Amino acid sequence: NNAPADRFGPILKSHITLLKHDDRLPLRKVQSALERNHKFIITHTGIMKIIRQVAKKLKEPYYEIIKEVRSSRVVYIDETQYKLNGEVWWLWTFVCEGVILFIIRKSRSKEVVEDILGKKYSGIIICDGWKTYESFSDKLQRCWAHLLRESFYLKDKYDDFEKYHEILKDVFGSIVKIRSKPPDMITRKKIVNEMKDSLLQTAKSMSAYTHFKKFSTTIENGINYWFTCVEHLEVEPTNNFAEQALRELIVQRKIMGGLRSEKVAETLEIISTMIATWKKQNKPLLETMKGYLS
Repeated sequence: NNAPADRFGPILKSHITLLKHDDRLPLRKVQSALERNHKFIITHTGIMKIIRQVAKKLKEPYYEIIKEVRSSRVVYIDETQYKLNGEVWWLWTFVCEGVILFIIRKSRSKEVVEDILGKKYSGIIICDGWKTYESFSDKLQRCWAHLLRESFYLKDKYDDFEKYHEILKDVFGSIVKIRSKPPDMITRKKIVNEMKDSLLQTAKSMSAYTHFKKFSTTIENGINYWFTCVEHLEVEPTNNFAEQALRELIVQRKIMGGLRSEKVAETLEIISTMIATWKKQNKPLLETMKGYLS
C-alpha cells in the first residue's frame, strides 16, 4: 500500500510511529505486526512516509522543548557517536527537569552547545570531562560516575591504586551524606573548599606514579567542578540522567546500524525527543501523540 500517508487517521499513524520508535521494531517487523494484528498491508516506503509526516506535525512542539531546555536552571548533557551515511556524526541529549531533547549533529564542538543553550546560558551543566563544556561555561558539575568507573578500572589493573580508589569512594560517600542532611550555604562552601584541597593532595600523590599521572591530571583539571552539587543541591553529582536517556537510542542504533540521510536523522531526533519527554512527564504515548495529529 503506497497510498498517500495523509489518508490514514491519527490513531494508525501514532501506532505505526510507536512500533518503530518506542517498540524499536525494524521496518519489516512493523510491517508484519500490522499485517498479523490488523490485516493491514503496507510497504516499507509507506511506513516511512507516515513516520515522516508524524515528525513534521511534531516539529513545533519539538522547538518548544528546545526553548524549555534553553531556559532551564540545570541541564544534564551527554553525547555519543552515531553513523550517518557511513560517516561519524554525534547524537546529543539535553535532559532537564521536565523534558529530554535529542539532536544529531556532525560536530562534537562548543558550537552545538551554543546552538541549543544560547551563548549567554547562565544555568549549571552536568557533564563528563569533554573539553567542549569547559570552553562553553564555568558553571559545571563533573560526573562522579565517570570518575569512579575510571578509578575502578585502575584499581583492577594496578594493586597500588586500590588506596586511591577507596579515597575517591569515601569522597563520593561524603558528598552523598552532606546532600542528604545539608548544612547552611556558608558551611557548605567551607566544606567544598576543604574537599577541594584534600582531593588536590590526593591527585598530587597519585601523580608520583607514571601509570596514574593521566588520571591525576583529570582530577586536577576538574577541581572546580567536582563539588558544585554540594553548594547547589538541585544538581546531581552524576550525569546518570543523560546517560540513561542516551541508552534507548543506543539500542536503536544497534538495531538500525546507522542512518541513511539527514532527513531520517531529523525524523529520529524529533520523534525520540517527544516520546522520551512524554515518558518523563508520565503521559500516555498513544493518546498524547494522537492529540498532536488530530
